[in-house]
Amino acid sequence: MKGKIKEVLNEYCKAIEALDPVGIQKQWPSADIKSFRVQLSKAKFNSAECKFADPVFELVDPSGGKVKLHVDLKETFFHTFQDGGKAEKADLTLDMAFSQANTRSPWHIDTILFKPKKK
Repeated sequence: MKGKIKEVLNEYCKAIEALDPVGIQKQWPSADIKSFRVQLSKAKFNSAECKFADPVFELVDPSGGKVKLHVDLKETFFHTFQDGGKAEKADLTLDMAFSQANTRSPWHIDTILFKPKKK
């Protein structure tokens, strides 16, 4: 089950790297797609990098279909040449909740709380 959660994290990162808000919404159905369309604009960014550290699982309830975890995330967005060509980096800690409707359903992200990583 923890492996399935890590797969969701990997797919989330793939969507960030592809600047694909629809891909994010596949992993996080309640995500604000309009906000991600603005945030991941291909007119603003050429590309992105996304890397999760190993998650720390706080609650694992497979029979109830619930998981809560904390995980560090490093994101780098590379601006287009018109936008200066610079890189925008973020080191974040995420508090995440996941669920699945039943034991055969895929896991998905319910909520994410983004916080700057403590140095």
